[in-house]
Amino acid sequence: MTYYGIDISGWQAEIDLDEVAREGFSYVLVKATQGSDYVSPQYSTQRDATLATGMFFGTYHYVSQEDAGIQVDNHERVEPNRSYPVMLDHEAGSGDISTLRAVCAEFQSRAYRVNLVYLPQWYWRDHIGSPDLTGLPPLAASNYVNGTGYASVLYPGDDDYRWTGYGGNTVAILQFSDRGQVAGLTLDVSAFRGDGTQLAELFSAGGSTG
Repeated sequence: MTYYGIDISGWQAEIDLDEVAREGFSYVLVKATQGSDYVSPQYSTQRDATLATGMFFGTYHYVSQEDAGIQVDNHERVEPNRSYPVMLDHEAGSGDISTLRAVCAEFQSRAYRVNLVYLPQWYWRDHIGSPDLTGLPPLAASNYVNGTGYASVLYPGDDDYRWTGYGGNTVAILQFSDRGQVAGLTLDVSAFRGDGTQLAELFSAGGSTG
């Protein structure tokens, strides 16, 4: 079965998450922090609204090139609750693979569960030298289809080449468009392929990261 989700940040302050749930989405990834000091002003509101709908919730941290400890300090101040899994967003300005591994290890050392790494294949290949990604949590990959519309219409399918892993890692979440029509807005939309138990495990505090 295919489950659809979205990721949001402070740019989507007006989003109606009740409507997102009514439209059949199953999970929401919400930006909490970036680097050592940025905090999304909408994080707590978007977190609480997502949880109230019953959709699965995950937080995310945008990795910077700063010391891993002070980055996790920033996130911990904002979200001390270890029951919410953390996705690491590693792209422009995030540094090389050693930075990503250091930040991941620091989160894990403080009993957070890092369930996903958002690292687009083009960025992995063209900007950080196609490093080995084994041992990291599974990937949230992005590779967009053409057009705009509902997620279920745009989705390229469970057997599409975009699901192919890289760096020795697997793709758990596929972000397949940044022009999905969701609750009257244009958003990033993504898919999870598997059953409901597997989706719940991905977004649990203690599920498998492999």
